[in-house]
Amino acid sequence: MLGEGIDIADLMVAVLHQPPKSFAFTLQLIGRVTRPAEDSDVAATVIADPDKLREAGVDDVVKRLYHEDAGWRQLVPELVDKYIETNVAATTAGQDALRGVNEQDLQPYRSTRLYESTESDVDLVADVSLDDDTIVYKLPRSDEVFLGLITEKIDKPTWGTRTPLDYRQYDLHLYYYHDETETLFEASSSDELSDRIRSQIVSDEIEIYGGESLVRMLQAEVDIEYQVAGLANALGPSGSLPSYKMYLGDRVEGAVRQTDAQAFAQGHAVAEVDEEIISTSQSIAG
Repeated sequence: MLGEGIDIADLMVAVLHQPPKSFAFTLQLIGRVTRPAEDSDVAATVIADPDKLREAGVDDVVKRLYHEDAGWRQLVPELVDKYIETNVAATTAGQDALRGVNEQDLQPYRSTRLYESTESDVDLVADVSLDDDTIVYKLPRSDEVFLGLITEKIDKPTWGTRTPLDYRQYDLHLYYYHDETETLFEASSSDELSDRIRSQIVSDEIEIYGGESLVRMLQAEVDIEYQVAGLANALGPSGSLPSYKMYLGDRVEGAVRQTDAQAFAQGHAVAEVDEEIISTSQSIAG
């Protein structure tokens, strides 16, 4: 154990079996071990098991430090470069990258929109630029059919628009074009920004796939087992018809009657396709 007041001039190797609980103490410990010794040209060494450090959650802490302060590159350059290799690259020359952000750590959580479009309508290598208040970072691409963006802007909380309070708002936008089905996939955490981004990567107006189009597309390829089928009243308020009804169970498509089409429109559906659960929904005006 190395602590304040301990001075072992000949100590040349230190092994960290687990990360110290104090970051300040970690720097102090490394400094004591690696400081030059008198009359010695042998470099001191600190050994730490990367897997053990990752298990202890040090990865996330280090990434946050790199994001908050670019000075870590000067303090531990090799370690910083390890993270910068997979960093988010900026779309504009001279623009800072999002330090410490690895695309493999991103976890999209919003549903995906599908648009019918031809290859000539879509340009996923276009440089996307928004207003002066919104910074755009581009994720590394593997080919020309993928576009990944992270946007950053200063926003105000909805409950404090008249106050000086503000915060940094980050949004994730992912686009993929599937040539065989002529389909553009869009997953975005901001509807407002995705509309503006889409206007820059698509040359003409493209139509979003509705529920019926998605069902036809899926049925043409694979067997679907519906678990939930929702039907919305298409005739308006009525004492004899519910405003919305659902069928729940295995293969509920067999329970939907042909006469339902006379009074109901498609609402939402949940199905199993190739052991994956998918869902579709159709907005119904009230």
